Amino acid sequence: MNNAENQTAAGDARIAILSPVRGETVPLMKQELLDFIAKPEIEADERIDWLHLKEQGADLTLPDPVVVTYRPAVRGTLLLSVYPDLRGAKEIPAADGRAELYDLLVGQTYWCAVRTDGGTSEAVPFTTSPQPPRWVRIDGCRNCRDIGGWRTADGRRVKQGMIYRTSELDKHVAITEDGKKQLLALGVRTELDIRGLGDPATEAMAGSGIRYRNVPLAAYGEIFTDEQKKRYAETFRLLLDTDNYPIYTHCWGGIDRTGTWVFILNGMLGVPEEDLAVDYEISSFTCWGSRSRNHPLCRDFREKLSAYGPDARLACTAFLLDCGLEDSEIERIREILLT
Repeated sequence: MNNAENQTAAGDARIAILSPVRGETVPLMKQELLDFIAKPEIEADERIDWLHLKEQGADLTLPDPVVVTYRPAVRGTLLLSVYPDLRGAKEIPAADGRAELYDLLVGQTYWCAVRTDGGTSEAVPFTTSPQPPRWVRIDGCRNCRDIGGWRTADGRRVKQGMIYRTSELDKHVAITEDGKKQLLALGVRTELDIRGLGDPATEAMAGSGIRYRNVPLAAYGEIFTDEQKKRYAETFRLLLDTDNYPIYTHCWGGIDRTGTWVFILNGMLGVPEEDLAVDYEISSFTCWGSRSRNHPLCRDFREKLSAYGPDARLACTAFLLDCGLEDSEIERIREILLT
């Protein structure tokens, strides 16, 4: 190998990535959220009116980027790949010695390099924190995250990039044109809008190519009626067709109706109940008030659900069977959504 080939393999020494440092594990959440996950403590004194949310306080769920810095501080392109040789690299604009990365997977090792007019740096690996949830950026929307990344009791992981939960895209919040581009960049094919009980549903992404389904769902203990169980079966049968993925689902705030639906889904997939509760409660960091597993509405939901089985996986599975799903359909959903 000649000197030019050696330089290409090692990267141009004149361009150097400063951060993340080689082998670093980088967080993907604000410190307030990490502190909560380490020691979840939410008071149960909030009145929950899931059809009439009131905006209050700051929203800490809006994700911060992972910032890559490099020298010299010139304009360039950041190359990001899950492979050391950078094949299939995503190209992100870089300027003034920095580039911002959003929507990274949790627990994933990436390789990055910077390409400028002067050459391309050595590829540097870093790993994202394995701690879910994985927050995503959809400008104008709130509480946007992947339902994947959570570990199951048997050691598997719920696949990332398959189902996203968000606030609504219109009416009380308004997705921007950039937000629409970001949503499409996630590859979303299906919108599951579960509004319609007291808050009319509207198709915000009409004309985008995203399939729209509206199935009005309730929240908490109100899902155990015969009508709601039929509707739950309808939504879960959407998950049987791989052509529907990725899916994003939402109510108004992505907290109560969406939180109940995700609890049933991830519970059926085998996510332990403590993690299900944390995932529900972390919506407290949006702008629509706190949510606690100890709130009477949540306690009522969990008590009614516990009648179906002694743990979350068995109870959520039995509930879905009671909704009309077949064992084979539930196993097919597990096949699709678990690594």
